[in-house]
Amino acid sequence: MWIGPINFVADNRGNPLPGYHRFIALCEEILLLDQLQAQELADSLVYWFDQDKTRATPDDVYYSSLSPPYHRRGEKLTVLDELRLVKGFNPEYFEKLKPYIRVVGEEQINLNTAPAAVLYAWQFSAAEGNVEIIFDQHDIAALVDYRQQSPYQTLQDLALAEGIGDRWSAAWLQNSVGVSGAIYQVFSEGRINDGSRYAEAIVSKQGNELLSFKVE
Repeated sequence: MWIGPINFVADNRGNPLPGYHRFIALCEEILLLDQLQAQELADSLVYWFDQDKTRATPDDVYYSSLSPPYHRRGEKLTVLDELRLVKGFNPEYFEKLKPYIRVVGEEQINLNTAPAAVLYAWQFSAAEGNVEIIFDQHDIAALVDYRQQSPYQTLQDLALAEGIGDRWSAAWLQNSVGVSGAIYQVFSEGRINDGSRYAEAIVSKQGNELLSFKVE
């Protein structure tokens, strides 16, 4: 239940990717921000990913003014908690976004598990000024309702949801959605007396490769 990797917001040269507009839409939905506020968060990620540290970004002054100061990473996120270091991602925003984002795995989302907010935001994938929204919130609800009764076996099955028809083929970029996932999460809890620890692992189905592991 998440959006595609947050690292697909931009490349490592500071150029926005299709995920840029998706992330803006997600922030509007989840954080209840206006477009300008959501775009500022997306821009902070674009600057954080820019590997050319000789090139000044609008956020560099902010990082240097902190106590203690630090530099932007200049690379993609390696762990989700690193997002806390990026300008604008306060604890409240981080916790609200956390269930919808990840830093590993492919860009494609699974239409059988993605939350409604992700299905809606994933349409925002065209260049600025050319974003066309095929499905409104009512349509998204119909897609979710159908999969709860009968999971989608093929993309063509989307047409069976109430009111959807052939419009599904124009809603998302080609190869950006599927009906199965390539990675999965494993949660476990251990208790000793009054104490407990939680573990979360993200595993690739391809060879059962461990992509990340965290204990809290």
